[in-house]
Amino acid sequence: LVLTAGSGGVLVHAATLVQDGGVTAYKNGSARVRLAAGTPGNATVAASIGGQSLATGQRAPSVGSYRLVTAGSALVLAASVNGTPLDAPALTLKAGADYTLLVHGDPAAAQAALLADDNRLPATGNAKIRLVNALANLEGGLTLNVNYSALAIEVAPGAASDPVALAQVSDVPLEVISPLSAQPLYAIAEADLLSRGVYTVFM
Repeated sequence: LVLTAGSGGVLVHAATLVQDGGVTAYKNGSARVRLAAGTPGNATVAASIGGQSLATGQRAPSVGSYRLVTAGSALVLAASVNGTPLDAPALTLKAGADYTLLVHGDPAAAQAALLADDNRLPATGNAKIRLVNALANLEGGLTLNVNYSALAIEVAPGAASDPVALAQVSDVPLEVISPLSAQPLYAIAEADLLSRGVYTVFM
């Protein structure tokens, strides 16, 4: 029995190899998707993909748990904010992948963005971190600084930075800044990024 990793880092594909015989592949037919409700005003967000529910009344701001969804192309996304449906395109989910469905923006004109998640563990002694920008009331991109180094620069609203691997650190400053603000939008004075940790900063 041979197991191979999916691109998300959690789901796997399989194959059986018979000695002196043939190989039979068993491809995982699912993806994992979680809902990140980033609309302001404590709006209620509901979403389903291909008729499979992610959440029926998730209160923003929050990040839900991963749900198994059948992978495929041209999957119908149905999402709503405070009961008002979003105009959302069809989605393609890769088998074995992890995703975050980000609903962001003003509740009266919210948008949905599908973000690919990489939950594969970094090497021992390293951590991995990225930034997701779901701010509705601030134009322009955001920058993530860890220990005074910019690890994500000008991340646009509704987007995520690529994960960045760095050596594990303890008690270091972490800040999310905007060129439109004199003060950090978010700051941790003594952040710990542990060995083999996978982190996402949601704004």
